[in-house]
Amino acid sequence: MKHLILCGTLCLATLSAVAQTVEYKNLDFKKDTSQINTLKIKTGSRLGLKISNINKKLYTINNAVTQTSYNETAPGLFDLFSKAKLPGENAASSGFKSEEFKLFTPTQISDAKLPAPVAKKLTELADLYVRNADTLNSNDMRLIAFGETYKEVRNVLRYQMILKGLQNDCDKPFTQLRTQVYDETKKAFLTSTMADEDRNLLETPDYAIIPGVLERYFDKLIETDMRPAYKELSSAFALSKREQLGKNVTKAAALITELIGLIEKEKKTTEPAKEILKTLKGERDNSKLSRLYKDNMEHYTKTDITKLSSDMEAFNATARFEVINDFKYFNEGNWTYIVDPQPIEDDLTVITVNIKAKESVTCSQLMRSYVYKVRPKGGLKIDFSTGLFINYGGNDFKDQTYRYDPIEGNTTQQKIVKNDAKNAIFPSVGALMHIYRRTASDVKLAGAFGLSTRDLERINYHAGASLIFGTSKRFILSAGATLTKATLIADKYQDGQVIDKAGAPETIPTSSFSRFGFFGAFTYNLSAK
Repeated sequence: MKHLILCGTLCLATLSAVAQTVEYKNLDFKKDTSQINTLKIKTGSRLGLKISNINKKLYTINNAVTQTSYNETAPGLFDLFSKAKLPGENAASSGFKSEEFKLFTPTQISDAKLPAPVAKKLTELADLYVRNADTLNSNDMRLIAFGETYKEVRNVLRYQMILKGLQNDCDKPFTQLRTQVYDETKKAFLTSTMADEDRNLLETPDYAIIPGVLERYFDKLIETDMRPAYKELSSAFALSKREQLGKNVTKAAALITELIGLIEKEKKTTEPAKEILKTLKGERDNSKLSRLYKDNMEHYTKTDITKLSSDMEAFNATARFEVINDFKYFNEGNWTYIVDPQPIEDDLTVITVNIKAKESVTCSQLMRSYVYKVRPKGGLKIDFSTGLFINYGGNDFKDQTYRYDPIEGNTTQQKIVKNDAKNAIFPSVGALMHIYRRTASDVKLAGAFGLSTRDLERINYHAGASLIFGTSKRFILSAGATLTKATLIADKYQDGQVIDKAGAPETIPTSSFSRFGFFGAFTYNLSAK
């Protein structure tokens, strides 16, 4: 029998678990004001809360949510990148065009009709000018390109600051913030060197693919644009090469002076020769090549490529991942607070969520409170109550006493007579167990089973029905049958029996018998269980 009961209990528990439903009440922090709600939900179900459009970073929720710093400051790298000195966009050639460094063409030298040694030196000078000017211009272009890469990384950090600013916005709903994040992302990389196919992907707001787009762009900046360029610049501006460029500029200046002297010694010069002489004199003092060399060296000195490279490597080591994480922060989970589903089994389940803005947060909505009082409905419930019982029934329901009465004219016999009962009812104090089906009503009909006692020596058993009034504080009226023990005359004797005085016992024998009667009870239960 015990095994059958155990199996039945397990089956009921299993069926109950399978039948359990989980329900969430959805709240919008921006729209739903503080409120107290009373719900009635099927017994055994689970209820949770889902609060949307709340920036959990800026609010303390029930003092139980893991908190993060809301008072964000600019990353150190951003400050570092902001102060870096970069070559100007017009640094190349110091305003000169490449064609200006072609002093003479072979045709001009030939038309000048100068002696062969002079013509040879002119050709050497022209070649020296072009080669060194090309080298200096190329170096400047590399410096500018390196600076542009640096500016792109700095732009990424500006984009990160925008994201951090949006993370601290507690007034806009999540969907609006997410749209703004998409717009800022497109705007930030509109003119960047990001691959066209990746920039096109930014046009379609897909939260899942954008981190990958950013990853590829950051890889390009570092692996393709920065590191090879830094290697080339380090080689191009090596000390030996800078010194050689200086020597070449000095050699060109010396050749110019020498050629001016040689041409002026010619007794007869052609018009093309005179033009060449004019050009040489124009380059003798502060030549374009010397100015280009001076500006090139100045740009190199001001642009600390080693430091810029170090800054970008630092970005690559940590900041690039922080940028992507700042973008990923804008997921619905960070704007949704969930109260895990609670089992609705007790008479009253109260779910309270108190939300308060953290200190120094300038939010228009500083606090809210949501309270859900949930009462179960359906299923069986067992309650207990205690109180006063009134028991009543027929003559045999109550204890009886007996006496001997003399018989008129008969001196040898006497008659057994039952004494009149003075009380038609007797009180007792006891407890009832109530079994009923949960409903939404505050008045419930229940079955009742219980015990009571009058003198702690005799137990009365009760079964009946109850009316339960109230929810957390219950008052119960009950009525039904009572099974009790009553003291009655022993089976050997009976009321009205005539017996001989000689053999009669001094006291009429009695015994205890089980008897049914009725009861009414007023009991109470002041707990919420």
